[in-house]
Amino acid sequence: MKLSSRSKGEIACLKVQIKIYEKNLVPNYPDSNELYYDIIIDDPKDSRKLARCQIKYCNRLHGQNLELRLDNKKSKRVHYLKTDIKYLLVYVAQKDVVLKYEQKFFHRKKQIQINLNDEKSPWFFRKFLW
Repeated sequence: MKLSSRSKGEIACLKVQIKIYEKNLVPNYPDSNELYYDIIIDDPKDSRKLARCQIKYCNRLHGQNLELRLDNKKSKRVHYLKTDIKYLLVYVAQKDVVLKYEQKFFHRKKQIQINLNDEKSPWFFRKFLW
């Protein structure tokens, strides 16, 4: 059965929620779908550590890498800004892992290449395991 984009997004959200609970953090959800983030992660040990995060599901092969598209063709904005989100959390279905990207890796970018094989690559997936 082929999964719809919505189903993939739901799977990614569930995988991220599992990680949040494993790390003893607290998930918070915005009431609006008009925002550029999907979840706010709260560290109950430090109230200054609130993080707005965008969650993505990634399985699009591009050569030997996975390609994560960050643009939205339906809106005028084609990339995320530092002011939108603190982290990009990516569920990689092929490896069943969640990757965490800091702002410097996605700020003003239209896509990210996730390398699954070359440990020397700066985009090797294990460098971003969460």
